[in-house]
Amino acid sequence: MFSDLRLIYRNCLFIFKAMERAVTLRKLHDGIFPKVWHSSVSKSFPSLHPLLVSMLSVIPSERPTANSISDDIEVILGGYTVFSLDRSSKMSDGSIYFRVEANEVEGILPRITQLIRNVSSLINIQQYSLKGQSGKAIMEFAILLPPDGGPENIDVLSEILQQLNGDSEVQIARRITGVRSDSFEASDHKKSQLI
Repeated sequence: MFSDLRLIYRNCLFIFKAMERAVTLRKLHDGIFPKVWHSSVSKSFPSLHPLLVSMLSVIPSERPTANSISDDIEVILGGYTVFSLDRSSKMSDGSIYFRVEANEVEGILPRITQLIRNVSSLINIQQYSLKGQSGKAIMEFAILLPPDGGPENIDVLSEILQQLNGDSEVQIARRITGVRSDSFEASDHKKSQLI
């Protein structure tokens, strides 16, 4: 498990100097994560850190199995992946995807849709979906902004995330910049602005 953990860790943080890598990996083996880990990856993927800590256990019986790790990673990545929207080129050209996780309450989809529309009359919600999972409402949106919006579009995206994350029922809202079948990046925006 430790070698698997090293691969995950090395893919999350870039360490260029061999000596720095050796020291960091030794500390990691002792369960000591660097500050940059806590301020970046651990903050963006809070459920990844406990998984990595469990993989470091010095007691082999306390380490997760390969199947368990695979399942946990699938759950983690699922929060950063668009599952239910049509991503065909006809529907997705220029689309911006959002995933919103909220408390499962009556009328949550219309409420969140209205929050998005209230940001700007120029927002075109092309698609949306809602599914319930473990008492949570998971919504996905594909929106389209005017192609000539330039920097104003960035402001609109920031405002959408700010409005969504400011709602008392929303647990987290984030922009998704990739799809399940490709490699992807995830931009987590809980209580923060779009970079």
